Amino acid sequence: MESVKDTCWKQANRHFYALARQCNMSREDIAATISGNYPPRVSTSELTAAELRTLCLALQRRAVSPEEQQKDRWRKRLIAAVRHYLELIGYQTDIDYVRSVIERNGTPLNDLSLDRLRSLYNAFTKRAKDMGRPPLTPPSEEGKAEHPLSFITAEA
Repeated sequence: MESVKDTCWKQANRHFYALARQCNMSREDIAATISGNYPPRVSTSELTAAELRTLCLALQRRAVSPEEQQKDRWRKRLIAAVRHYLELIGYQTDIDYVRSVIERNGTPLNDLSLDRLRSLYNAFTKRAKDMGRPPLTPPSEEGKAEHPLSFITAEA
């Protein structure tokens, strides 16, 4: 049976080579990347799992454009904001339901533009803030809240 250390190394090694394929790196480029960061080494078998993960992070930054990184951050923020809003109103908050709320207009979450992600995020955070505020007037005896402008009569 494999040890946890070996399993972690294998996962990190697979991840490294998958990212190298995404970046369209040749064998020479991979060897240069490894030897550039860890001079006496030429192969991933000579690296530890932690060193492989460090290389993976560097390749991920290279593989994904800054705009995509920003969109990814806003997608995560939007998911968190929608989940918080749904918790406030007492709905289920599993990721499938959150995605279905975001994708109500028919556009998949990953296809939303950066501006749309920001506007949806701002809308849901504003709604959540409004949910936390107390009502403007206390409820009447019947249990219904009075309209905030009910003191204005039509005769005046």
